[in-house]
Amino acid sequence: MYGVVEHTDGYKTWVSEYAVPRPGYTKPVILVDGLFIAVDCNNIEHQWDEEFKGFHFYDLSFCVPNYLDGCNIGVTTDIRILHQSIGMVNEQWDNNRKQFVEKYNMELPIVYEE
Repeated sequence: MYGVVEHTDGYKTWVSEYAVPRPGYTKPVILVDGLFIAVDCNNIEHQWDEEFKGFHFYDLSFCVPNYLDGCNIGVTTDIRILHQSIGMVNEQWDNNRKQFVEKYNMELPIVYEE
C-alpha cells in the first residue's frame, strides 16, 4: 500500500499514511483504490469493466487489465484527499470480490515488475 488519505466519519478526522509525502514523485503500482483516479484516456488499453456493479472492485477491474497490458499506473502524494466515508464491507463487496477472483484467477497473485 502506498499513499496518504484523510478520513472522516462526520465526527472525527484522521489520516492514514502509507507513505512519506514526496512532492513531485509518482510511485509505480499495480492498482489504485477508487477513492480518486485520474486517467489519460490516450494511454489506457481497457475502459471501465461495467460487469462490476456498485462501489466495490470497479477500480481493481479497471487497473489490473491495464497494468497487465503494459499501462503505467502510479500514486502521488501531491493531491490530498478527504474520504468522507469509512467504507463498508458488505454482500456486494463479497460478490464483487468473488467475481474479480474468478475473472483474474489465472493472473493472481500479481507482482509488480520493474
